[in-house]
Amino acid sequence: MVATPWGESDSLRDRRLPPGPGTSSEEVARNQRDRLFGAMVACVSQRGYAATRVADLVEVSGVSSRSFYDLFPNKEACFAATFEAIVTAVSDALATAGEADAEPDRAARDSYGALAALLAAQPAAAKLVLVEAYAAGPDARRPLDAALQSFGKLTRAWLAEAPEREAMPAEMADAHVGALQEVARIGLREGKPERMAALVPDLTQVMLSYRPPSAPLRLATRPPSFGPESLEAHDDAERVLRAFAVVVAERGFAGATIHEVAKRGSMSPATFYANFRDKEDALLAAIDSVGAQLVTAAMTPFQRSPEWSYGVRAAIGSMLNFLASRPAMAHLLAVEAYAGGTRALARRARALSPLGTLLDEAYRLAPDVPGIATQAIAGGVGALIYQRIRQEGPHSLPSLAPVCTYIALAPFLGSSRATEVANSDGRIRPLSPIDQAGIGAVLAVQSTKWSVLAILALRPASVEELARDLEAPAEAVQGYVEDLEAEGSIEPVEPKAADGPVRWRMHSMMRVIEIEEWERLSPAERKKATGQILELVDGDVKLAVESGTLIERLDMHLTRIGVTVDEQGWRELGEIHRAAAIASQRVQVDSAKRLRGSGEKGIAGRTIQMLFEVPED
Repeated sequence: MVATPWGESDSLRDRRLPPGPGTSSEEVARNQRDRLFGAMVACVSQRGYAATRVADLVEVSGVSSRSFYDLFPNKEACFAATFEAIVTAVSDALATAGEADAEPDRAARDSYGALAALLAAQPAAAKLVLVEAYAAGPDARRPLDAALQSFGKLTRAWLAEAPEREAMPAEMADAHVGALQEVARIGLREGKPERMAALVPDLTQVMLSYRPPSAPLRLATRPPSFGPESLEAHDDAERVLRAFAVVVAERGFAGATIHEVAKRGSMSPATFYANFRDKEDALLAAIDSVGAQLVTAAMTPFQRSPEWSYGVRAAIGSMLNFLASRPAMAHLLAVEAYAGGTRALARRARALSPLGTLLDEAYRLAPDVPGIATQAIAGGVGALIYQRIRQEGPHSLPSLAPVCTYIALAPFLGSSRATEVANSDGRIRPLSPIDQAGIGAVLAVQSTKWSVLAILALRPASVEELARDLEAPAEAVQGYVEDLEAEGSIEPVEPKAADGPVRWRMHSMMRVIEIEEWERLSPAERKKATGQILELVDGDVKLAVESGTLIERLDMHLTRIGVTVDEQGWRELGEIHRAAAIASQRVQVDSAKRLRGSGEKGIAGRTIQMLFEVPED
């Protein structure tokens, strides 16, 4: 059973009108169309568009084959009509969402809430519109593009109602629509259509934070030009993928054939099948290949940039230039990946996931920005790339660099600063002496705060004791202590000594806990503390793996040792790990002193000690 806007799929046959002279032909046709629409939603949700047959629609709807062809010439026409009916219903629902005279921001929140409710109530219909419509070929894509343009116009009209957003560029409205699509698609892909409803407050905060750029967004340099895309490659598999991308760009994924791919690549079909099972396998492999190259193109200039925001601008410019130089691969990754359905979109998300590290520093500088901003930014930028390729071709992509940079940075830096960076030339910018001094000050503060935490993880201390150990002014240390208390990282020791200074320690769920104190905790408290630490460890490891920093240093250390020991051996291992933890904290404090003196940035790292019992084999 699948829920559709026209009823449950297993009830569609029961909705047939009774025969007789009292029913007009128009009523019969309307009833049959509605049942076929419901059948289309149900069958496409379960089988996908490509595998859905007219016979399936006839079986689920109870409409005869003859009546089907009286109403529609083929499956494609029935799909297009179903799509149009769903979009019309969504438009009507959004138009009536909330109060008619609501403020623009309230109207936006109401619209997001209405969209999230529709997604949760009708996930199969949402999947047809947001995913399967791309697999239905060019004829279905035209009404899809028209629907997106219509939603873009509605968004621009809404933006114009708010004076502070009246001058928003047209691309921002299209990116807005793309952001909503991306968040909805992720919920559908994860099998959690209700997810968007929980995200409405954070999504609203992100989307309403945008203001018009402080100056027109323009490309500061002339867009590069590229020669014809070559099919030459380092091996047969890559050559197949390049030929495959060219054929898909010309004919679409649905229209591409293996025979044509082999012909275009000057190879036999046997060469194709020696490397790939079928078209879908080739599509997924092509997504992996171009995704890896795109990530490399973006991350190389980003990692060379001494200032992260200009690194983001350089990364986006390099990424768009790369796509322009490989138009067939750009078309495959940004347009035809949708035709591969949920599996291809999940593969693309995984291939491009390392790009999320571009905003790591942004969240450190603006921790109040909700995490959903990353998905919204990816959706907005992806929508602009898709639209530009469809309308003007991949060669025009480099000119999107300023607006894409603005979309990425504005929630974190604000309009003025984001505009300044977006309108730069995208080259790696050396730091000025003022910038260097500013960053040095930030690093000094971070190092000192970490050192305060390192000492308090070992023992309680007052501000005066911390200042003495760190060789830092007591006034500065007092400020760091106040910041750490506000963040919930440290807490005062109770009870306070009479007429004495306040002594501080790490928060009770974060500091080093001795065995005696650990024993006094309840099982629930021990479980909670352990879970929090493991979550942090898991996040650190995932970040290092995804960014590639895990294996960058040759002197990194990674050990896993299985042991079988007696009680004395277990206690000895525990002392070794405890000593290593204390020594690591002392190294942190000593390093902070040296870094303040040298002005160097330092090496961000994690040192983790774990000793735990496992079940017997």
